[in-house]
Amino acid sequence: MAVKWESIDKFLLQCGSKRTPEDLGNQIMDSIGELIPFDQGRLYFLDGNGNVQKERLIGVKKKEAMEYHDFYSKVDDRRYSTPSAAAWFSRNYPPVERCIFNEASYGSSRFYSEYVRALNIKYSFGLGLRSDAHSLKCLISLDRTSVIPYSPEEIETMAVIRPHLDNQLQCLYADPPGEEIGHLHEDEPLTPREREITSLLLDGVTPQNIGIHLCISYTTVKKHMDNIYKKLHINNIQELFLKMLKK
Repeated sequence: MAVKWESIDKFLLQCGSKRTPEDLGNQIMDSIGELIPFDQGRLYFLDGNGNVQKERLIGVKKKEAMEYHDFYSKVDDRRYSTPSAAAWFSRNYPPVERCIFNEASYGSSRFYSEYVRALNIKYSFGLGLRSDAHSLKCLISLDRTSVIPYSPEEIETMAVIRPHLDNQLQCLYADPPGEEIGHLHEDEPLTPREREITSLLLDGVTPQNIGIHLCISYTTVKKHMDNIYKKLHINNIQELFLKMLKK
């Protein structure tokens, strides 16, 4: 199987015509099967803490999806929850060949024995798309119930299209509709790390998840937040939002 360059161009043009993150996600799920065939597909739009805001399912029953959300994502110390997956993709941003999972990937976990195996999933292709360098906003899983693994050509196809989809999603999130929150001016007395943490706070990311995203401890995050509050003459996150809304 050779890489389908004409099909890739068509796919990217279709995705490039979308003007909202949700429309982009739907277009990806509607047409990516022509490039990378799958039997079951899941798309999750996430908030800043990795929790599901919206989902799109193909070949997956709503009951099965609810079982995942309500129970199986929480077993095995939440290792297979969407927040854990979002943190892993955000922290590592792995090459696509590391985004393929098979039955052996799950070991002897309860999640595998009671959920993955019950759905007859043999291979999964995970794709995370970011709204910026630290926030994963879209998580896609393309699953196969057949014993046919993802081919080198399909992996190369994903490597080609991922940066284009990543860039488009970032552009769509860069100018969202609704009330706009202001940005920090260059003369604000914050260090680069403090600016980074402030941006994540304004995106709704909790201090605990900021630590995960930036690979620093919760205590370090809190120290940075204390410095931010002192420098901006505020006392809490609510006042930070108010300050930015007035800009």
